[in-house]
Amino acid sequence: ADQKPLNEFAEILIDSEIPNRKIIVRPGDKISLNPSQYLITDENNTLEIQLNITKPIELTYNITERSKVQNLNDHIQLSNQINIEINDSEALGASKLILGYDQSLIDEFGAVESALRLITRENASSEWTEYPSFVDDINNKVSANVSHFSEWIVAAPKSVLRLMQVDNPIIVALDSIIAITSVGSNVGNIRADNISISIFLPTGLFLNNKSSVYEIDSLYPLENISVVWSFFADDIGIYNFVIVLGSSNAQEDIWDIQFEVSEFITTSSGNKTIIN
Repeated sequence: ADQKPLNEFAEILIDSEIPNRKIIVRPGDKISLNPSQYLITDENNTLEIQLNITKPIELTYNITERSKVQNLNDHIQLSNQINIEINDSEALGASKLILGYDQSLIDEFGAVESALRLITRENASSEWTEYPSFVDDINNKVSANVSHFSEWIVAAPKSVLRLMQVDNPIIVALDSIIAITSVGSNVGNIRADNISISIFLPTGLFLNNKSSVYEIDSLYPLENISVVWSFFADDIGIYNFVIVLGSSNAQEDIWDIQFEVSEFITTSSGNKTIIN
């Protein structure tokens, strides 16, 4: 697939063939650079910086292993964290950062590649934020035109579960069977695991179903789970119940539902009929 632009930024073209301007960096390196354009890469070809600087700078490069990255509350990390420091941010001209990601992690998490982002933060106490990015899913790389360097990582937004539909009557007859259809969906960008959909009934409502909880192993992006609940009431009244869609790696979604059980049903003509 072609690169997928997620912003209106124009491509930055930097001549990577200029002699002596390509630099291979290793974790812990600190290099001095004079004003020019540079192509900076690492030994594993997972990093590429098309760097344009206007004043002399010192650049420091380090990595943090993916397993040690913390505080990605809303994302799943799919690369090591790249730590780049420049001692004079005003010297940075139009530049581009490209980070590689591991295809096996895409498969492991069931991620949608087009939804990958470069995310960044200033330091370990800062919040991670998404940065407008381009995804090259042929070469497993994500790129962005950048205006600063700090901490960067390739990530995917976590799965998001939503109860998309709950069909329930507003009023029902006392001796009738009540049927409720609930449909939940993964509207996020990675697979949701250990899915459960549950119903919580108040006193006076009784399930015909064998269980109040249904579980499946996983729900991939845009997949749905549908459950029909069947129950009855032992008395007239207004009842409130709750349906919960949950997962081990996504925030749950909750719907509160209300309906009335009555001996009388009002017809369209305004008459009341006793339900035997």
